Amino acid sequence: MYFFSEWLMTLHAGEIQFHLYKLPVRNYEEKDYENGSLSRLVAKMNGDPVVAFYGPYIGSFEELKKWPEGYEKEHEYRAIDLENERERKLLQRLILNGIGKANKSEYHHDYGTFVAKKGDSIEGIRVHKGIHLDVLVEPNGNIIIGFDMKFRLF
Repeated sequence: MYFFSEWLMTLHAGEIQFHLYKLPVRNYEEKDYENGSLSRLVAKMNGDPVVAFYGPYIGSFEELKKWPEGYEKEHEYRAIDLENERERKLLQRLILNGIGKANKSEYHHDYGTFVAKKGDSIEGIRVHKGIHLDVLVEPNGNIIIGFDMKFRLF
């Protein structure tokens, strides 16, 4: 028996345009994490569009016009540089967050794991079906989505 656990998208990463914001490092010790809370704040300020961060980058499929005071940033609207690993990882997160936002009415989404809000009751135990997704953007522009079935018991 075979089970497919990966899907190669027909869309090439070089075809996906998005808004890319590069911010200077403010705290070198937190350089890989400091834009996480900022990306959530900026998303809220702009009506909660799909937003992701990776290192010094924040990205969105929609332009982020509202920002807190005092943040210098470079803004570009373009496809990723396929040779730049950080930009590939940012696009991976954007795709995953976009999938999560599109399915938020039916699934809880947490770091790539999607669990159905409605479950089945089996002998007093609530069983919620789910799936874990991984998104990989390869240097050649291929986008691969891997998945594993999951279950949560309550």
